[in-house]
Amino acid sequence: MKEEFKSWNEMTKLENRTKAKITFHIIMVIFSITVAISNKDFTWILVALLWADVAIMEYCDGKLLKGIESLNDIQEKHIEIQKDIINDLLKLNEKSTEFDSLKQEER
Repeated sequence: MKEEFKSWNEMTKLENRTKAKITFHIIMVIFSITVAISNKDFTWILVALLWADVAIMEYCDGKLLKGIESLNDIQEKHIEIQKDIINDLLKLNEKSTEFDSLKQEER
């Protein structure tokens, strides 16, 4: 598949390392909840919530960084296309002025 035709989901797909970190944090959430239930200690619920918060931050951070990279790539491609269009228009303008000057010489 060509680079230009990737969907937003494909461009902002998380790296395997980030997915592994998030998975570890979710495992720690589950572990903390089971410890809280087995020990009947409310403190472990707070620990589980903190691990969940870390997992959410990791996910958002990964998506934001990938999104910024993707937007920068898209902007660079658009700038190149705009430069090409401007150059083509300048060439067309030069040709039209040459044509106009030839018409005036004929008169």
